[in-house]
Amino acid sequence: TPAPVPTPTPAPAPAPPQPSASAPTVFTRLHTAEFAGATRTGLPAPWLAVSGLFSVAGGRAVAVSSGVSLAVVGGVTATDAVVRSTVTLGRTGSIGLVVRHTTSGRYLATLSRTAAGVVARIWRQQSGVTTLLGSTLAGGSSGVLEFAAVGSRLTVSLGGRQLLSLTDAAIRGPGTVGYRATGGGGTADSFAAYRRS
Repeated sequence: TPAPVPTPTPAPAPAPPQPSASAPTVFTRLHTAEFAGATRTGLPAPWLAVSGLFSVAGGRAVAVSSGVSLAVVGGVTATDAVVRSTVTLGRTGSIGLVVRHTTSGRYLATLSRTAAGVVARIWRQQSGVTTLLGSTLAGGSSGVLEFAAVGSRLTVSLGGRQLLSLTDAAIRGPGTVGYRATGGGGTADSFAAYRRS
């Protein structure tokens, strides 16, 4: 008789962001998601597909469209938010996180491959115009990606190491949070979003 296959245990949700002593801020959980379970087309509710397609396979969200895939959490909004997820960049394209998403715009933090290596970027998309706000070499193509939007300060980290921090006040929020990818093959799991109380 074959030995039973153990059921994987979902990883615990990441702890809320810890404020600094000089700037005490309390964050509360907005949404968390583990993509365990059967393979399926599309992400489970309350996720909403805005463009392209993410599917669930192997306990992860997988970008399967060759173009832009954008999925956001329905029914939640935040102005000041911190979003985290364990991501793995595909062989081509990009994978990233979204904050302050509305029908007219959003902020993006992405990892993408270039001739110089994997690059982290922060973008603003507003009224059909995409603007690169900052970029730097990421030093890796996988790990816990974190994107924070607090006031006009936008910060992106990978594996606990801050990569970019800049200010932009064009999109004031509120909006929802989510994933964005270009090209196929990028994966993400252990999604957690928090908003400032």
